Order: sequence, then C-alpha cells, then structure tokens
Amino acid sequence: MERNILLSHIKTEETFRSIEEDLGLSNSIDRNGLEEILIVEGPTAENDYILVHGYRRFFALKNMGRMFVKCEVRPITSPRTRLLKRLIPEFQQKRRPVFEKEKMIKELIYIHGFSDSEIIMVTGMSPSTLKSYKQLIDIPEELKERLNSVKVGTKGLRKIYYLVGVSEKTRKKLLERYFYKEISEKHVDAIKKVVQSSHFKLLRISLQEKCINDAIKKAKFTTEEAKEIVYLETIEQYLEDKNINDFCHEHFVKHLQFLDRKLTRMFLKKLDDAQRNEYFYYLLRLLNKLSPTGPLSPEKVIMGSVHH
Repeated sequence: MERNILLSHIKTEETFRSIEEDLGLSNSIDRNGLEEILIVEGPTAENDYILVHGYRRFFALKNMGRMFVKCEVRPITSPRTRLLKRLIPEFQQKRRPVFEKEKMIKELIYIHGFSDSEIIMVTGMSPSTLKSYKQLIDIPEELKERLNSVKVGTKGLRKIYYLVGVSEKTRKKLLERYFYKEISEKHVDAIKKVVQSSHFKLLRISLQEKCINDAIKKAKFTTEEAKEIVYLETIEQYLEDKNINDFCHEHFVKHLQFLDRKLTRMFLKKLDDAQRNEYFYYLLRLLNKLSPTGPLSPEKVIMGSVHH
C-alpha cells in the first residue's frame, strides 16, 4: 500500500549507509522529483512508521525541508528482519569497498549476534567468502589502512598475516615486501607451500628465509618442488633424518639420470675443448667424493685442460 506520510512520523534505525548531506541527490530530487519511493513498516502503536529502505533519500528530503514523502507501507516485522533487509542491497553493490563489507559483517556478528548461516543465507556469499571477511576482522587496523593506501589486494595480506610456521620477524619482512609490491599473492602461495614442508621448521631462520627467497623466485611450483627447496638446504645444516637423506639421494640421482639422457654424443661433439673439460672437471670432483679409497689424482685435472 502506498501513502503520503509526514517525515516527522518516520523513524530510522541502524543503517549501513552514510547519512552525510548529499547535495547531488538533493538537486536530483529538486529537478526530477522522487524517482523511487521509500519503503516503511507500520504503523506502530504510536502511529509512526519505521524506515526500511531509502535512507539517503529520507535525509536528503529532510535537509530540503520537505514535510511529506510518498512511501510503500508494509506490515511491521522486527528490528533484526529489517536490518537484514537493508543489508541485502548493500552487499549487491559490487563496487562497495571490501573493508566496508568487512565492517558490516563485524557489526552483524559482534553487535547483533548473527550466525554464519544467517549471513550466508541473506547475502548469498559462499562460506569461504565469509571466512575471508572474518579473517580481515582480526587483522590490525594499521595494516588494513596501509593496504588501502598502497592499493594492493586483501588476499595476499590475509595469507601472510595467517601464515603458520614463520617467525614474526620474517612475517614483518614479507608484509613490507607485499606493501612495496615486491611480491604478489602468487608469491605468497609459493611461500606457503615451502613453509608447510614438514622439515622447514627444523631449519635455522637464515635458511628458512633462503627457502622463502627461492620460493619467491620460482613463484609457482608443486609441493614436491617446495619440499626440494627445504630438503636441499638441510644438507648445509645436516639433520639426521633418513627421509631427508633418501629424498636428496633420489633428487640427485634424477639429476644425473637427466644429464645422462640429455648429454648425447651428438650434443657433446658440438662442444669445444674448454667446454668438454668443464664436464671432466666436475665429474672427477664428484668421483673423488664418492671414492672409498681416496682422491683419484685430482692434480692431473686443471680447469680448462685435461692431462691424459
């Protein structure tokens, strides 16, 4: 039912809209009239009406000194129901900033006691999206303000802030690199794979940071490659772990097998003497390390030439 109602008889509740004076809207109403009427519930026992939709239009009309406004009148529900009704169009605005939506969800959860299922049902967002917003709630405001000022995405910030297995010093370094746009979300995903490797936490901080830097360089790689980054650094520290030793052994054998396959006679024939001598030099170094009887006359090998 539609009817004209005194603005003084319309009561407002909490809204997610700004109530600052909107001169543009006032000028539009003055020129074209009210293009969309207000939606209210009522009447109440005091013969008043409660505003559901149209808060910006309502305050613009009040600032213009209008007495009456045309409204669509609906039956009275409850403050909780009306709050949800106001929330739906706000979330449907794609351009609404992430942190404004995060603030809305924070109010729904901590002030009004809404459950996750209620918010999901009303807003239509997925459980994973709601989880992302809830994670933002716990991130310090100064970090969110910094992120807003440098215009980088919230996903990378969340992933670094909640990254498990790194020291706070390392986390701060990563946040700085993210804010300075030296790393992006894809780099953070790569770092996460490395950090989740079971032996990462056993490394000293300097080697952990080396693993992280290697991950940043590679950016996108598999979990096995992440494990390789961590395990190969354990050789320098020497952790007595058979799994690591077996993994490194398999890794090195695979590289030797790769060289054996790729270094064809056809390819080797195209090398000059100096290039072939480099292969001899490093192969002999490896054989010396493997030899149970000691060095295999390394004095006969000089970089750049081989004595037969």
